[in-house]
Amino acid sequence: MLRCQFYLKDYETVNVRHRHIIVGIDPGTTVGVAIMDLNGRLLDVFSAKNCSFSDIISRIISYGKPVVVATDVSPTPSAVRKMGSIFASVVNELKASMTVEYKEKLTAKYGYRCKNTHERDALAACIDAFNKYKKKFAQVGKKTPPEIEEEVKAMVIRGISIQKAINMLLNNSEKADSHDKQRAESADKSVNGKDYIERLRAEIRQKDEEIERLKEFQERLKCELDCKKREVAELHEKLRSRIFEMRREVMRERIVKELRAEISRLKSQLKSVREENARLKDFIKELKGEMVHEGFMRVKVLRNFSRKGIEEVERKFGLERGDVLFIEDGSGAGPKTAEMLAEKGVSAIIYGRELSPIAYEKLAERGIFTFHESEIPVKHRRGSDFAAVDEKALRCRMEEELRRRTKKHVLFSI
Repeated sequence: MLRCQFYLKDYETVNVRHRHIIVGIDPGTTVGVAIMDLNGRLLDVFSAKNCSFSDIISRIISYGKPVVVATDVSPTPSAVRKMGSIFASVVNELKASMTVEYKEKLTAKYGYRCKNTHERDALAACIDAFNKYKKKFAQVGKKTPPEIEEEVKAMVIRGISIQKAINMLLNNSEKADSHDKQRAESADKSVNGKDYIERLRAEIRQKDEEIERLKEFQERLKCELDCKKREVAELHEKLRSRIFEMRREVMRERIVKELRAEISRLKSQLKSVREENARLKDFIKELKGEMVHEGFMRVKVLRNFSRKGIEEVERKFGLERGDVLFIEDGSGAGPKTAEMLAEKGVSAIIYGRELSPIAYEKLAERGIFTFHESEIPVKHRRGSDFAAVDEKALRCRMEEELRRRTKKHVLFSI
Protein backbone atom coordinates (compact mmCIF):
# COMPACT_ATOMS: atom_id res chain seq x y z
CA MET A 1 0.00 0.00 0.00
CA LEU A 2 1.38 3.42 -1.01
CA ARG A 3 1.77 6.07 1.67
CA CYS A 4 2.84 9.54 0.51
CA GLN A 5 3.67 12.91 2.01
CA PHE A 6 3.17 15.88 -0.37
CA TYR A 7 4.85 19.28 -0.31
CA LEU A 8 4.55 22.64 -2.08
CA LYS A 9 0.98 22.84 -3.27
CA ASP A 10 1.95 25.74 -5.54
CA TYR A 11 3.67 23.20 -7.77
CA GLU A 12 0.29 22.04 -8.96
CA THR A 13 0.24 25.06 -11.25
CA VAL A 14 3.72 24.42 -12.68
CA ASN A 15 4.17 22.75 -16.07
CA VAL A 16 5.27 19.33 -14.80
CA ARG A 17 6.29 18.13 -18.26
CA HIS A 18 9.17 20.63 -18.37
CA ARG A 19 10.23 20.25 -14.73
CA HIS A 20 13.46 18.39 -13.93
CA ILE A 21 13.75 16.50 -10.67
CA ILE A 22 16.22 14.55 -8.52
CA VAL A 23 14.98 11.19 -7.22
CA GLY A 24 16.39 9.29 -4.23
CA ILE A 25 15.51 5.59 -4.06
CA ASP A 26 15.86 2.92 -1.37
CA PRO A 27 14.98 -0.34 -3.21
CA GLY A 28 13.67 -3.50 -1.59
CA THR A 29 10.39 -5.14 -0.55
CA THR A 30 9.45 -1.78 0.91
CA VAL A 31 10.63 0.94 -1.46
CA GLY A 32 11.44 4.43 -0.22
CA VAL A 33 11.32 7.37 -2.66
CA ALA A 34 12.17 11.06 -2.23
CA ILE A 35 11.69 13.70 -4.98
CA MET A 36 13.34 17.15 -5.09
CA ASP A 37 13.46 19.88 -7.72
CA LEU A 38 16.69 21.46 -8.96
CA ASN A 39 16.27 24.35 -6.50
CA GLY A 40 16.55 21.96 -3.55
CA ARG A 41 12.86 22.06 -2.63
CA LEU A 42 11.38 18.78 -1.44
CA LEU A 43 8.35 17.75 -3.49
CA ASP A 44 7.45 14.35 -2.10
CA VAL A 45 8.61 11.54 0.21
CA PHE A 46 6.81 8.22 0.25
CA SER A 47 7.28 4.53 0.94
CA ALA A 48 5.58 1.64 -0.84
CA LYS A 49 5.37 -2.00 0.22
CA ASN A 50 4.75 -4.66 -2.44
CA CYS A 51 3.98 -1.94 -4.96
CA SER A 52 4.49 -2.52 -8.72
CA PHE A 53 7.43 -0.94 -10.50
CA SER A 54 5.12 0.84 -12.94
CA ASP A 55 3.09 2.46 -10.12
CA ILE A 56 6.25 3.91 -8.61
CA ILE A 57 7.38 5.23 -12.02
CA SER A 58 3.97 6.80 -12.62
CA ARG A 59 4.20 8.50 -9.22
CA ILE A 60 7.63 9.87 -10.04
CA ILE A 61 6.83 11.20 -13.53
CA SER A 62 3.77 13.00 -12.15
CA TYR A 63 6.34 15.44 -10.65
CA GLY A 64 8.54 15.78 -13.72
CA LYS A 65 11.43 14.18 -15.54
CA PRO A 66 14.23 12.69 -13.38
CA VAL A 67 17.70 13.93 -14.37
CA VAL A 68 19.47 12.33 -11.38
CA VAL A 69 18.68 9.02 -9.69
CA ALA A 70 20.45 8.39 -6.38
CA THR A 71 20.76 5.82 -3.60
CA ASP A 72 22.45 5.65 -0.19
CA VAL A 73 24.59 2.54 -0.72
CA SER A 74 27.62 1.47 -2.70
CA PRO A 75 27.76 -0.33 -5.05
CA THR A 76 24.60 1.02 -6.65
CA PRO A 77 21.76 -1.57 -6.61
CA SER A 78 20.66 -2.92 -10.00
CA ALA A 79 17.10 -1.64 -9.45
CA VAL A 80 18.39 1.93 -9.17
CA ARG A 81 20.52 1.52 -12.30
CA LYS A 82 17.51 0.24 -14.22
CA MET A 83 15.46 3.20 -13.03
CA GLY A 84 18.17 5.52 -14.32
CA SER A 85 18.22 3.69 -17.64
CA ILE A 86 14.47 4.03 -18.09
CA PHE A 87 14.59 7.80 -17.59
CA ALA A 88 18.01 8.19 -19.29
CA SER A 89 19.09 9.86 -16.03
CA VAL A 90 22.48 10.33 -14.42
CA VAL A 91 23.07 7.81 -11.60
CA ASN A 92 24.75 9.35 -8.56
CA GLU A 93 27.52 6.85 -7.77
CA LEU A 94 28.87 6.71 -4.21
CA LYS A 95 32.40 5.69 -3.25
CA ALA A 96 31.10 4.19 -0.02
CA SER A 97 27.72 3.56 1.61
CA MET A 98 26.37 6.33 3.82
CA THR A 99 26.53 5.83 7.57
CA VAL A 100 23.39 6.08 9.69
CA GLU A 101 24.80 9.17 11.46
CA TYR A 102 25.42 10.93 8.14
CA LYS A 103 21.91 10.14 6.89
CA GLU A 104 20.32 11.37 10.11
CA LYS A 105 22.31 14.59 9.88
CA LEU A 106 21.30 15.22 6.24
CA THR A 107 17.59 14.59 6.71
CA ALA A 108 17.34 16.56 9.97
CA LYS A 109 18.05 19.83 8.10
CA TYR A 110 14.88 19.45 6.00
CA GLY A 111 12.55 19.22 8.96
CA TYR A 112 10.74 16.21 7.52
CA ARG A 113 10.08 13.45 10.02
CA CYS A 114 10.54 10.21 8.12
CA LYS A 115 8.04 7.48 8.97
CA ASN A 116 10.59 4.68 8.50
CA THR A 117 14.20 4.01 7.56
CA HIS A 118 13.28 3.51 3.88
CA GLU A 119 12.03 7.09 3.59
CA ARG A 120 15.05 8.35 5.52
CA ASP A 121 17.51 6.53 3.26
CA ALA A 122 15.78 7.75 0.08
CA LEU A 123 15.69 11.34 1.36
CA ALA A 124 19.36 11.21 2.36
CA ALA A 125 20.29 9.96 -1.11
CA CYS A 126 18.25 12.74 -2.73
CA ILE A 127 19.82 15.46 -0.57
CA ASP A 128 23.32 14.11 -1.09
CA ALA A 129 22.85 14.16 -4.88
CA PHE A 130 21.56 17.75 -4.78
CA ASN A 131 24.53 18.84 -2.62
CA LYS A 132 26.87 17.39 -5.23
CA TYR A 133 25.60 19.93 -7.82
CA LYS A 134 24.73 22.74 -5.40
CA LYS A 135 27.73 24.95 -6.22
CA LYS A 136 27.23 24.48 -9.97
CA PHE A 137 23.55 25.37 -9.61
CA ALA A 138 24.55 28.58 -7.78
CA GLN A 139 26.82 29.50 -10.70
CA VAL A 140 24.02 28.77 -13.16
CA GLY A 141 21.70 31.08 -11.18
CA LYS A 142 24.20 33.94 -11.49
CA LYS A 143 24.89 33.54 -15.22
CA THR A 144 21.59 32.36 -16.64
CA PRO A 145 18.30 34.15 -17.45
CA PRO A 146 15.49 32.85 -15.20
CA GLU A 147 13.42 31.46 -18.08
CA ILE A 148 16.12 28.93 -19.07
CA GLU A 149 17.75 28.38 -15.66
CA GLU A 150 16.21 24.97 -15.01
CA GLU A 151 17.10 23.66 -18.47
CA VAL A 152 20.69 24.86 -18.04
CA LYS A 153 20.92 23.03 -14.69
CA ALA A 154 19.67 19.84 -16.30
CA MET A 155 22.25 20.16 -19.11
CA VAL A 156 25.06 20.87 -16.60
CA ILE A 157 24.15 17.66 -14.74
CA ARG A 158 24.67 15.80 -18.03
CA GLY A 159 28.16 17.24 -18.35
CA ILE A 160 27.59 20.27 -20.60
CA SER A 161 29.34 23.49 -19.56
CA ILE A 162 27.21 26.40 -18.33
CA GLN A 163 28.09 28.74 -21.20
CA LYS A 164 27.55 26.12 -23.86
CA ALA A 165 24.17 25.22 -22.40
CA ILE A 166 23.14 28.89 -22.31
CA ASN A 167 24.20 29.43 -25.95
CA MET A 168 22.35 26.33 -27.13
CA LEU A 169 19.15 27.32 -25.35
CA LEU A 170 19.31 30.97 -26.44
CA ASN A 171 19.78 29.97 -30.08
CA ASN A 172 16.80 27.68 -29.83
CA SER A 173 14.85 30.47 -28.13
CA GLU A 174 15.67 32.95 -30.92
CA LYS A 175 14.50 30.50 -33.53
CA ALA A 176 11.34 29.89 -31.57
CA ASP A 177 10.73 33.66 -31.20
CA SER A 178 11.18 34.17 -34.96
CA HIS A 179 8.75 31.40 -35.64
CA ASP A 180 6.25 32.84 -33.14
CA LYS A 181 6.59 36.30 -34.77
CA GLN A 182 5.86 34.91 -38.20
CA ARG A 183 2.93 33.00 -36.82
CA ALA A 184 1.63 36.17 -35.08
CA GLU A 185 1.87 38.18 -38.32
CA SER A 186 -0.03 35.53 -40.19
CA ALA A 187 -2.50 35.32 -37.34
CA ASP A 188 -3.33 39.01 -37.70
CA LYS A 189 -4.40 38.29 -41.22
CA SER A 190 -6.55 35.40 -40.19
CA VAL A 191 -10.01 35.37 -38.82
CA ASN A 192 -10.81 34.30 -35.31
CA GLY A 193 -11.78 30.83 -36.57
CA LYS A 194 -8.33 30.25 -37.92
CA ASP A 195 -6.83 31.28 -34.55
CA TYR A 196 -8.95 28.69 -32.85
CA ILE A 197 -7.87 26.05 -35.37
CA GLU A 198 -4.22 26.92 -34.76
CA ARG A 199 -4.63 26.64 -31.03
CA LEU A 200 -6.23 23.24 -31.50
CA ARG A 201 -3.40 22.16 -33.76
CA ALA A 202 -0.87 23.33 -31.15
CA GLU A 203 -2.66 21.33 -28.50
CA ILE A 204 -2.74 18.32 -30.82
CA ARG A 205 1.01 18.63 -31.42
CA GLN A 206 1.55 18.85 -27.69
CA LYS A 207 -0.58 15.78 -27.14
CA ASP A 208 1.27 13.98 -29.95
CA GLU A 209 4.55 14.76 -28.22
CA GLU A 210 3.16 13.46 -24.98
CA ILE A 211 1.93 10.31 -26.73
CA GLU A 212 5.35 9.76 -28.31
CA ARG A 213 6.99 10.17 -24.94
CA LEU A 214 4.61 7.69 -23.37
CA LYS A 215 5.16 5.25 -26.26
CA GLU A 216 8.88 5.51 -25.71
CA PHE A 217 8.35 4.92 -22.00
CA GLN A 218 6.10 1.95 -22.84
CA GLU A 219 8.80 0.44 -25.05
CA ARG A 220 11.32 0.79 -22.24
CA LEU A 221 8.92 -0.92 -19.87
CA LYS A 222 8.39 -3.74 -22.40
CA CYS A 223 12.15 -4.22 -22.64
CA GLU A 224 12.32 -4.20 -18.88
CA LEU A 225 9.50 -6.79 -18.74
CA ASP A 226 11.30 -9.05 -21.24
CA CYS A 227 14.45 -8.83 -19.14
CA LYS A 228 12.46 -9.71 -16.04
CA LYS A 229 10.88 -12.70 -17.79
CA ARG A 230 14.30 -13.97 -18.82
CA GLU A 231 15.57 -13.47 -15.27
CA VAL A 232 12.55 -15.34 -13.87
CA ALA A 233 13.15 -18.23 -16.30
CA GLU A 234 16.82 -18.36 -15.30
CA LEU A 235 15.89 -18.26 -11.62
CA HIS A 236 13.37 -21.08 -12.10
CA GLU A 237 16.07 -23.17 -13.75
CA LYS A 238 18.51 -22.39 -10.95
CA LEU A 239 15.78 -23.21 -8.40
CA ARG A 240 15.09 -26.59 -10.03
CA SER A 241 18.80 -27.35 -10.06
CA ARG A 242 19.15 -26.25 -6.45
CA ILE A 243 16.18 -28.36 -5.34
CA PHE A 244 17.73 -31.39 -7.06
CA GLU A 245 21.07 -30.74 -5.35
CA MET A 246 19.37 -30.25 -1.97
CA ARG A 247 17.42 -33.49 -2.33
CA ARG A 248 20.60 -35.35 -3.25
CA GLU A 249 22.41 -33.75 -0.32
CA VAL A 250 19.57 -34.64 2.08
CA MET A 251 19.64 -38.23 0.83
CA ARG A 252 23.41 -38.38 1.21
CA GLU A 253 23.23 -36.95 4.74
CA ARG A 254 20.51 -39.46 5.66
CA ILE A 255 22.62 -42.38 4.38
CA VAL A 256 25.68 -41.03 6.18
CA LYS A 257 23.65 -40.64 9.38
CA GLU A 258 22.36 -44.21 9.11
CA LEU A 259 25.85 -45.55 8.44
CA ARG A 260 27.26 -43.61 11.39
CA ALA A 261 24.53 -45.00 13.63
CA GLU A 262 25.32 -48.52 12.38
CA ILE A 263 29.06 -47.97 12.97
CA SER A 264 28.32 -46.70 16.49
CA ARG A 265 26.13 -49.74 17.16
CA LEU A 266 28.79 -52.13 15.86
CA LYS A 267 31.49 -50.38 17.91
CA SER A 268 29.34 -50.76 21.02
CA GLN A 269 28.69 -54.39 20.14
CA LEU A 270 32.41 -54.96 19.51
CA LYS A 271 33.23 -53.40 22.88
CA SER A 272 30.76 -55.73 24.60
CA VAL A 273 32.18 -58.75 22.75
CA ARG A 274 35.72 -57.77 23.71
CA GLU A 275 34.71 -57.35 27.35
CA GLU A 276 32.95 -60.72 27.29
CA ASN A 277 35.96 -62.27 25.59
CA ALA A 278 38.29 -60.87 28.26
CA ARG A 279 35.97 -62.15 30.98
CA LEU A 280 35.89 -65.59 29.39
CA LYS A 281 39.67 -65.64 29.10
CA ASP A 282 39.95 -64.83 32.79
CA PHE A 283 37.39 -67.52 33.51
CA ILE A 284 39.34 -70.09 31.50
CA LYS A 285 42.53 -69.11 33.27
CA GLU A 286 40.76 -69.52 36.60
CA LEU A 287 39.47 -72.93 35.53
CA LYS A 288 42.96 -73.99 34.47
CA GLY A 289 44.43 -72.64 37.70
CA GLU A 290 46.65 -70.29 35.77
CA MET A 291 45.82 -67.37 38.02
CA VAL A 292 46.80 -69.12 41.27
CA HIS A 293 50.21 -68.05 42.55
CA GLU A 294 52.74 -70.36 44.15
CA GLY A 295 51.86 -71.18 47.75
CA PHE A 296 48.17 -70.45 47.18
CA MET A 297 45.34 -72.83 46.49
CA ARG A 298 42.31 -72.17 44.32
CA VAL A 299 38.95 -72.19 46.08
CA LYS A 300 35.41 -71.75 44.78
CA VAL A 301 33.52 -68.56 45.63
CA LEU A 302 30.01 -68.51 47.07
CA ARG A 303 28.80 -64.93 46.64
CA ASN A 304 26.01 -65.15 49.18
CA PHE A 305 25.28 -67.86 51.71
CA SER A 306 21.88 -68.99 50.41
CA ARG A 307 20.28 -72.08 48.89
CA LYS A 308 20.27 -70.43 45.46
CA GLY A 309 23.94 -69.49 45.75
CA ILE A 310 24.93 -73.04 46.76
CA GLU A 311 22.94 -74.53 43.87
CA GLU A 312 24.54 -72.12 41.38
CA VAL A 313 28.12 -73.01 42.47
CA GLU A 314 27.29 -76.71 42.37
CA ARG A 315 25.77 -76.39 38.88
CA LYS A 316 28.71 -74.43 37.46
CA PHE A 317 31.70 -76.07 39.17
CA GLY A 318 30.41 -78.88 41.35
CA LEU A 319 30.96 -79.33 45.08
CA GLU A 320 33.14 -82.19 46.28
CA ARG A 321 33.99 -83.59 49.71
CA GLY A 322 36.90 -81.74 51.24
CA ASP A 323 36.34 -78.50 49.21
CA VAL A 324 37.21 -75.17 50.74
CA LEU A 325 34.77 -72.31 49.96
CA PHE A 326 35.15 -68.55 50.15
CA ILE A 327 31.81 -66.89 51.04
CA GLU A 328 31.65 -63.18 50.18
CA ASP A 329 28.60 -62.51 52.34
CA GLY A 330 27.55 -64.98 55.05
CA SER A 331 25.28 -62.71 57.04
CA GLY A 332 21.96 -64.05 55.71
CA ALA A 333 22.49 -67.77 56.24
CA GLY A 334 20.17 -69.87 58.40
CA PRO A 335 20.48 -73.39 59.92
CA LYS A 336 18.96 -75.13 56.89
CA THR A 337 21.36 -73.39 54.51
CA ALA A 338 24.30 -74.32 56.73
CA GLU A 339 23.05 -77.92 56.90
CA MET A 340 22.71 -78.04 53.09
CA LEU A 341 26.32 -76.91 52.67
CA ALA A 342 27.56 -79.34 55.34
CA GLU A 343 25.93 -82.26 53.50
CA LYS A 344 28.10 -81.45 50.46
CA GLY A 345 31.17 -82.47 52.49
CA VAL A 346 32.85 -79.04 52.60
CA SER A 347 35.86 -79.09 54.94
CA ALA A 348 36.38 -75.35 55.55
CA ILE A 349 34.77 -71.99 54.94
CA ILE A 350 36.44 -68.57 54.74
CA TYR A 351 33.98 -65.69 54.86
CA GLY A 352 34.22 -61.98 54.08
CA ARG A 353 31.32 -60.24 55.78
CA GLU A 354 30.26 -61.61 59.15
CA LEU A 355 28.79 -65.07 59.34
CA SER A 356 25.42 -65.39 61.08
CA PRO A 357 25.72 -66.97 64.57
CA ILE A 358 23.13 -69.63 63.75
CA ALA A 359 25.04 -70.74 60.64
CA TYR A 360 28.33 -70.63 62.57
CA GLU A 361 26.98 -72.97 65.27
CA LYS A 362 25.46 -75.39 62.73
CA LEU A 363 28.71 -75.61 60.76
CA ALA A 364 30.72 -76.08 63.95
CA GLU A 365 28.40 -78.95 64.97
CA ARG A 366 29.14 -80.63 61.63
CA GLY A 367 32.90 -80.18 62.14
CA ILE A 368 33.38 -77.60 59.37
CA PHE A 369 36.12 -75.05 60.01
CA THR A 370 35.10 -71.37 59.62
CA PHE A 371 37.58 -68.51 59.39
CA HIS A 372 37.29 -64.79 58.67
CA GLU A 373 39.36 -63.51 55.73
CA SER A 374 41.38 -61.39 58.16
CA GLU A 375 42.76 -64.62 59.66
CA ILE A 376 43.97 -66.15 56.39
CA PRO A 377 45.40 -64.25 53.37
CA VAL A 378 42.87 -64.38 50.52
CA LYS A 379 43.29 -63.00 46.98
CA HIS A 380 39.93 -62.41 45.47
CA ARG A 381 38.71 -60.18 42.63
CA ARG A 382 35.13 -59.09 43.17
CA GLY A 383 32.82 -60.79 40.68
CA SER A 384 35.23 -63.69 40.08
CA ASP A 385 34.11 -67.28 40.61
CA PHE A 386 37.41 -68.30 42.22
CA ALA A 387 39.70 -67.00 44.94
CA ALA A 388 43.26 -67.86 45.99
CA VAL A 389 44.00 -68.79 49.62
CA ASP A 390 47.37 -69.07 51.32
CA GLU A 391 47.49 -72.87 51.62
CA LYS A 392 50.06 -73.00 54.40
CA ALA A 393 48.19 -70.46 56.52
CA LEU A 394 44.96 -72.36 56.00
CA ARG A 395 46.47 -75.70 57.03
CA CYS A 396 48.02 -74.12 60.14
CA ARG A 397 44.73 -72.55 61.20
CA MET A 398 42.84 -75.79 60.57
CA GLU A 399 45.35 -77.73 62.72
CA GLU A 400 45.14 -75.10 65.47
CA GLU A 401 41.37 -75.24 65.40
CA LEU A 402 41.44 -79.03 65.40
CA ARG A 403 43.75 -79.07 68.46
CA ARG A 404 41.52 -76.54 70.18
CA ARG A 405 38.42 -78.64 69.52
CA THR A 406 40.18 -81.84 70.67
CA LYS A 407 41.34 -80.20 73.87
CA LYS A 408 37.87 -78.87 74.48
CA HIS A 409 36.36 -82.30 73.87
CA VAL A 410 38.80 -83.92 76.38
CA LEU A 411 37.95 -81.33 79.00
CA PHE A 412 34.25 -81.95 78.53
CA SER A 413 34.85 -85.70 78.80
CA ILE A 414 36.61 -85.30 82.19
